[in-house]
Amino acid sequence: MQVDDLMSGPVYTVSPDDTVSHVKNVMLKHKVGRVVVAYEGALVGVIAKYDLAKMLESSEAGWRRRHQDRALAKTIMSENPLTASPETSLVNAAQEMIANGIGCLPVVKDGELVGILTETDLVTYFATTDSRVQVKTIMTDSFLTCHRHHSINHVLRDMETNYVFRTIVQEGNGFPVGIITHTNLTFAKEPFVSSKDIVMVRKAEHAGVQKKSIRAKSAPSCRRHHV
Repeated sequence: MQVDDLMSGPVYTVSPDDTVSHVKNVMLKHKVGRVVVAYEGALVGVIAKYDLAKMLESSEAGWRRRHQDRALAKTIMSENPLTASPETSLVNAAQEMIANGIGCLPVVKDGELVGILTETDLVTYFATTDSRVQVKTIMTDSFLTCHRHHSINHVLRDMETNYVFRTIVQEGNGFPVGIITHTNLTFAKEPFVSSKDIVMVRKAEHAGVQKKSIRAKSAPSCRRHHV
């Protein structure tokens, strides 16, 4: 299979001079995790949820961070992104994404942006195959955890240091009670951005699983676990 068999379209684009607030709105409206930055029809960058989440890494109070939504796309985009052609094989495209630690490849033909291949497209395709591969064969045996009392800044720094996009939240006894992802951080609302707050997206109960939001103060360290 080739990239053009699986790539997504249309590609949602923003201008380098669009605000971060506009970028977030485009992502939310179209339910996408990244947008392409284009200037006069030319591809100049990509913005992913990861780039937006990193903006929260600050020691300033939440009310002082509101200016961040007025920042321009060109100040946070990843410039000169790698691209693929429609004729690139899926295997080569996937290997390129893994080797460079990226989640997408804009697809360009004759200088024109014609689509985008994302990790979600690859996972969706894999789900349609008749694979018998078991979870234990491909799962990672190391993972990042934190306590619900961690600051957002601490969690973000650990995510960046370990190059992971989600952190398991544990109680003091090591019991998992939630997970924090870049999606939670990117689209969180005030007053969440206080550096002492943290959002729990899932809280286990005896009768099942439900969503819950928690604020807390003070924190021990995040730990990376190897199984």
